[in-house]
Amino acid sequence: MELVNCNRCGKLQVQRPDTLCKDCQQLYASEALIVKEYIKMNPGATIMDVVQHTGYTLKRIKEILR
Repeated sequence: MELVNCNRCGKLQVQRPDTLCKDCQQLYASEALIVKEYIKMNPGATIMDVVQHTGYTLKRIKEILR
């Protein structure tokens, strides 16, 4: 059993296939839901529209949309 740090918050955790701790996974899921819902409600929106209306960084939104 190997210990690693969460890629987002740095919290120590037992190594798992994903690199985020449970707290960050939940946060990521809620952010993804907000971004996807905004895109669904605004189909012509650009990525910069999503940045402005959600408050998330461009980098974060690109991670979510991958």
